[in-house]
Amino acid sequence: MAWDLWGSSYDQVSCKDNYSDHPEWPYGFFFGCDPDVIEEDALNEEYCVQVLRILITKADTEIKELEKDLSSLQNELACAEHEKWPEICCSALTERINWLDVAISALKKDHADEIETGLLLHSKPAETLNEIVKALQRDHCQDENSQLVGANSLNPVMNATKCALDKESSQINSNIVIKEEKKEQEESKEHEESKQLCGTSEKSRNSSELSEMQQKRRDGAEIVDIADMVEELLAGTSLDLEGMNCSSGLSDGMKLSGTSDDNEEVGRSQLIGTDTGQISNQLSPVGNGNTSSECKRERVASEVKRKSESEMETAPSEISSSKMFGGYNKRYKHFSPTLGCSMTFHVYFPPSSSSSSAKFPVLYWLSGLTCTDENFIAKSGAQRAASAHGLALVAPDTSPRGLNVEGEADSWDFGVGAGFYLNATQEKWKNWRMYDYVVKELPKLLSDHFPQLETSNASISGHSMGGHGALTIYLKNLDKYKSVSAFAPIVNPINCPWGQKAFTNYLGDNKSDWEEYDATCLIKKFNAVPGHILIDQGEDDKFLKDQLLPGKFEEACKNANVQLKLRLQAGYDHSYFFISTFIDDHIQHHAKALSAL
Repeated sequence: MAWDLWGSSYDQVSCKDNYSDHPEWPYGFFFGCDPDVIEEDALNEEYCVQVLRILITKADTEIKELEKDLSSLQNELACAEHEKWPEICCSALTERINWLDVAISALKKDHADEIETGLLLHSKPAETLNEIVKALQRDHCQDENSQLVGANSLNPVMNATKCALDKESSQINSNIVIKEEKKEQEESKEHEESKQLCGTSEKSRNSSELSEMQQKRRDGAEIVDIADMVEELLAGTSLDLEGMNCSSGLSDGMKLSGTSDDNEEVGRSQLIGTDTGQISNQLSPVGNGNTSSECKRERVASEVKRKSESEMETAPSEISSSKMFGGYNKRYKHFSPTLGCSMTFHVYFPPSSSSSSAKFPVLYWLSGLTCTDENFIAKSGAQRAASAHGLALVAPDTSPRGLNVEGEADSWDFGVGAGFYLNATQEKWKNWRMYDYVVKELPKLLSDHFPQLETSNASISGHSMGGHGALTIYLKNLDKYKSVSAFAPIVNPINCPWGQKAFTNYLGDNKSDWEEYDATCLIKKFNAVPGHILIDQGEDDKFLKDQLLPGKFEEACKNANVQLKLRLQAGYDHSYFFISTFIDDHIQHHAKALSAL
């Protein structure tokens, strides 16, 4: 139909075909109101239909998704109602935990070989908790009549012995857990027939022990450490070492070859990451190979325990580093055998030229009540003078931490953050041995791991409780430290509330034991002090009269003919503002004694 500008607009657009034939028409030049309204209504109706179609499609999609969610929820509900569902979940998570333990153990080894690397590379990738649960639902809950997979089949270590167990399934009791009476009979029988058997009964008993360990972990009875787990496994396994030989040409004896019956045992040893080469050397039969199974188990247990203890992380690991005055503040963490817990300490390494092989003298700093190893490093500003004089600063923590001894954190002036640098004699506080930690363990640790530190050329200083520690440690070890200084030290703790509270709890009621950690008492016995002792004390210190008592120490030094430089600083208090003001004088005092000037 021909378009007529002056014709009826209704005749031109009322037909949908006419309108669609001319989509390029840009305008509607219509001069009548009524036909235009009709056209607009028609277009609106078409648009509404399109919108409704989109909404219907979207609703259908959402309905399908909701139906899937409903099915999933019904599946989860069915699983949750299943009496063994918690056990299945715990077993699956135990599998992942065991695998992670194995991976961590292998990665921590100093020399990991190709076999261990291959095992890790071919392991399943990490899964989220949601993925694990969904996989379990698919496996266990879609068919309500299907049988549940045994918990042991989820364990990677159990899988390692699956072949051997399948071969001997006719000889294994269906419930796997062997009664105590049968254990005794099997052990005696095993001892008599160890020459002929290849470890069949031992493997069965090993399966029982694995099941028991898994049950303990599931019930939350105990948290099994991987080292303990390995020890139990190997202690209960009679390895057929006669059928095992170290493969020639393989490093560290890690690759083993043997009979097909032993392959699963070999794989398990490699999976756990135990140095089987070293263990097999220790267990190799002597002469005609008549070593008893009981003896083998004892040796394996002893070897695994020895390796576990030797690999304990006593070596310091760096946890932070920041540059300051050309040197570096570095913080380290390590396990302390003396204190039985992990400890942290700071070291400031002054700048040095790469060509210089000179070692840095060491100044130990002991902090006061409630402090950690960070306070002095962050607040004192001592690094400027230490950098100028080439002194290394070492700041340990003030007490053991994380031992959860009852009452250790009940008050700010005792327990955590208040070790008082003594060796506690009371059983409850037996781990509070900060004296041995500062005097013995820490210097050896530094000497072993930081060759740039000259730990044999050292001095000591501290603040408040740390000043007390510096003075007492120095006086009792005049051969180890070249000089001592202190800020507002507790010089006579047996006569002040802080000291009396700490000494009563740590040392008991015997006052003669207290005197071994009191500088005022010690100066009478250890008075061969080279040079002089430097002490700065703020006159506005609120603890001056009741807790610090510098006058008592001054009098004792006079009586013992010990040179003491006690400087009372007007207007200064007990804070690090006071310390940072005079710290350069103390650094210079020690640098002179250490011949670092």
